[in-house]
Amino acid sequence: MTQEPHFHVRIDPTASLLHIEISLAIEDGDTFFLPVWIPGSYLIREFERAIQDLRIESLSDAKVRLSREDKTTWRIHASAATEVTLRYSIYGHELSVRSAHIDHTHAFFNGANALVCFERFRDCQQRVSITAPEGWISFVSLPEDRHAFVADNYVHLADTAFEIGPHPHHAFEVDGVPHRMIFWGSEGLPLRLPALEEDTRAIIQQNRDTFGRPLPYERYDIIFHITPEVRGGLEHRDSTTLATPWHFFESEEGYLDMLTLIAHEHFHAYNGRRLAPASLEHVDFTRENYTTELWVIEGFTSYFDELNTYKAGKMTYAQWLDRTAKALTRLHQTYGRLRQPLTEASFDAWIRLYRPYEHTRNQTVSYYLKGSLVAMAMDLRMQQVTEGARGLKDVLQELWARWADANVHYTIDSVLKIVRTYTDENIAEEFHGWITGTEEPPYRELLEQRGVIWEEVTSDPPVIGATFDLSGSSPVVASIDEHCAHAFRELLPGDELVAIDGRRVRSATFSARLKAIVGDEPTQHRLTVFQLERLREIEVTLVKQKEIRLRAQEP
Repeated sequence: MTQEPHFHVRIDPTASLLHIEISLAIEDGDTFFLPVWIPGSYLIREFERAIQDLRIESLSDAKVRLSREDKTTWRIHASAATEVTLRYSIYGHELSVRSAHIDHTHAFFNGANALVCFERFRDCQQRVSITAPEGWISFVSLPEDRHAFVADNYVHLADTAFEIGPHPHHAFEVDGVPHRMIFWGSEGLPLRLPALEEDTRAIIQQNRDTFGRPLPYERYDIIFHITPEVRGGLEHRDSTTLATPWHFFESEEGYLDMLTLIAHEHFHAYNGRRLAPASLEHVDFTRENYTTELWVIEGFTSYFDELNTYKAGKMTYAQWLDRTAKALTRLHQTYGRLRQPLTEASFDAWIRLYRPYEHTRNQTVSYYLKGSLVAMAMDLRMQQVTEGARGLKDVLQELWARWADANVHYTIDSVLKIVRTYTDENIAEEFHGWITGTEEPPYRELLEQRGVIWEEVTSDPPVIGATFDLSGSSPVVASIDEHCAHAFRELLPGDELVAIDGRRVRSATFSARLKAIVGDEPTQHRLTVFQLERLREIEVTLVKQKEIRLRAQEP
């Protein structure tokens, strides 16, 4: 009888379906589920809604049936232990790095959003065989054995991306370890493979040097989903899927943005997918898994993705300063930074980061954004007090050594204990305030002591403390910064703006109009808006907000 799950996946591109069949030995009361979230993305996504035609069949005389335990879990009832075949289909037509997408050009899915977990076999090897249209290639980072891809256990399977199609691809090695780039949607674009390989190799090596140990995997895939506009990525243990806009391949600025995205997701092969906090050591795929340490997983990674791109020689120092200045400006324009600590932003990821609404920026702060800048401040402070002998890289190397050598997962206290060892009690306490409170690091002081010139100038184009949705013909108020609410009086999110000072305004001309009327000093203006479908005039005060500029001192 089958003692480990073996998934047979048949791709049906005409119907955007995956037809899945598993045969294995079961006992009465066995349960199986499909995860409600995917590793690396902390939102309940309820992948089980894509399941259809679920049925079970006994391969003996035993009677079997299914019952629902909850929205994502099924229980098997059997008159005797027997071998069964479970069949179901997954519909996939949502194009994102987290969801299944099947059409005439490819099939993409992850273990978490398509392949069920049998609880009793969770720690067993999981095998996957794929039947695809003629000419399609299965790009999977798992090792192959007897025409099947093999995962160590279900957590490994859930953390694996499957990209199948007739795609151009490019293989190369780093430190003797095979890597692949797989491109979906690249028709007509200049992939610049020699340069992309060279730059990616340099970034991977820089990430490796940050942790001071060899590459932690036996093979690695970089899957590019090239689309008109969507940007993002999702890390996996041995691969990553990148949503890369066309302009990443068509402009130097876009190409640099792509390199930092590659750096970010590859850094997660160490930080996040292997090295993880104790709170995420054992995951439960059927509910939220709360942690206060996403500022380490994502914040540290967001700091090192640009820093390592610079250190690898793929970004100039001026470009690094410009990106850091933009991040500091975004943070200072986020009122929620004064209200929510990083630890709370991490804990609330399930209800806040992935579910923003018009008041989000006033209530919370991104552990990506603030986490990366706090990481920079920690790095600069450690270098300052140790005269360059120690920095945040040393903390990561110690955390990695503890995990790689003894499978020790970290907590906030253990991170700060390492900091205390390398510096002193006062520095560790200072960092504790930055992480668990709303005290802001002295960003300006730390950068200036490194020879960086900090300037604050009025924003151009104007930033006025309110954001507008310009997707329709008329601007619509999207959000209002709480610290600017007094200047906007009765203006509300959702208001449709039709005129400024008696002159009509349209989305297409709104930015130019703001630039013409908003100055460095406050001025009064009359906004004509539709508010709950009633025409109103509201007096507001408009003034440009400040933005931060950073530049190196002249030699």
